[in-house]
Amino acid sequence: MGVITELRHPDGTPPYMVRWLDTDRESMVFPGSEAHIEPPHAPHHAH
Repeated sequence: MGVITELRHPDGTPPYMVRWLDTDRESMVFPGSEAHIEPPHAPHHAH
């Protein structure tokens, strides 16, 4: 699970900079079809 910290394109399309909650590291991500992205106001869901 991670938090998107930066959008690379004005229209919000990938890639995204993501800070991973388990390691606190950041990386650039091109999310695949299995990715689930929630807006900041959405409640967390445990998977």
